[in-house]
Amino acid sequence: MWFRLPVDAGPPPLVSEAVGIERIVAHPSASYEMVVTVLDSEEGRLLRADVVVAHRSRDGEGEWYVSSPTWPGLPDEVSYELDSSGELPPHIRRRLNLFLRQAPIAPFATMELERRAFTLRGPDGDLVDVCDDVVTIIRDGQVRSRSREITMEPRVKLDGQQREFIHSAMAAIDAVPLDRLPTLQERIGAPATGLTSFRPPLGIDKRMSLEEFVSEIFLMHLHSLMLSELEGTTAVTREELSLIFRDLRGLSPVLEPSWREALEVDLKALPCAVEEDREPILLRVIDALVSAVRAPKVGDVGAEPARKVLFARTEQALLILFDRCRGLGKSSSDEAWAAALRSAEQLDAASAILEPLFEKPLRKARRELETVLDGLRMSVRPPVDIEVVGLSPAEAFQLGRDVEHAQWSVDRARRLFIESWPERVPKVRKALVKMRKKLQ
Repeated sequence: MWFRLPVDAGPPPLVSEAVGIERIVAHPSASYEMVVTVLDSEEGRLLRADVVVAHRSRDGEGEWYVSSPTWPGLPDEVSYELDSSGELPPHIRRRLNLFLRQAPIAPFATMELERRAFTLRGPDGDLVDVCDDVVTIIRDGQVRSRSREITMEPRVKLDGQQREFIHSAMAAIDAVPLDRLPTLQERIGAPATGLTSFRPPLGIDKRMSLEEFVSEIFLMHLHSLMLSELEGTTAVTREELSLIFRDLRGLSPVLEPSWREALEVDLKALPCAVEEDREPILLRVIDALVSAVRAPKVGDVGAEPARKVLFARTEQALLILFDRCRGLGKSSSDEAWAAALRSAEQLDAASAILEPLFEKPLRKARRELETVLDGLRMSVRPPVDIEVVGLSPAEAFQLGRDVEHAQWSVDRARRLFIESWPERVPKVRKALVKMRKKLQ
């Protein structure tokens, strides 16, 4: 049971032999004064993400306090003794950096706690543990709030008469019952109570505007990337980076080119970066995703329906692919085949983005596109910069046979692709007609 009461209210009259509460027993050892210095960035990035980092001082002793019940890889609630460096444990500090990105961490607010602890005792033993707290919040050198709260935790099951008596006794000193105590963020107020970009994804809604859709796509990527980094699952991180890169390509017709290209550079560099370079790149990636969640860079079409805008772009990419594949023949250049493959890969990325908005019709079209991609990949010749220096005659002969076989395989794949292309077009067109009907 929780109550809020005036700071200057007297002690609650909680003794009544009639209901079985005979006396109040004070606990001096559990009564104390504590100063808690909350640390965060200037904008409150940690607190807004439901991560609390603080330095607690009690009876002249200091310790670090970290609480993050919603994020794996960070403790639900733990205290660390101060070592000679006075710093947080390195593994905790690194994980905090994911939320802070490049922002410095510094004292954000101070909480002063004055606690008096006692127990309500009956004829057969202790009934209720009571904490009477006065909490003062100081920020920017000014007192933001000062409140008094009483928490009661029954040790045994109280009967209705005892509960009614306690509530009446608290009402006598103007105490108001609470459903719960305020969070630290609520105590501090803005900016600690602001929205966070690290909230769990809500999922895709087909009625979303383009801006809402793009924001949710990048929120899903941000959430997955954060979880994998907090848990130290590097294989999952690599997979997530690949998915982010794919969706960037799929959304490339509507994203600001310079922002997208800068993020693509970091996505390519991150998997192979050495340890000292990896974290700055990772933090830039997270920062870019945060900006995409808050304000997607989609130009003046952001308010339009996502299905309408992205279907039009995907249809345009399909027409480009159709045009390039229709022009392919036995005598087509290697560059023409490579251009067709690039178009197919772009369409694959665009259709992957679009699938949650159209589902079944698009899934059928994507299955057909996969066969087109496979055919084009087998039809593109491998690089011909073959090094023969240092090879023995037998090794050089075998290398020549391997190259000849590879060329023959490409020629055969091209013949099969040209022959099968007319059969694929109607299937894709049929799926497009169904998707167009869904837009109407």
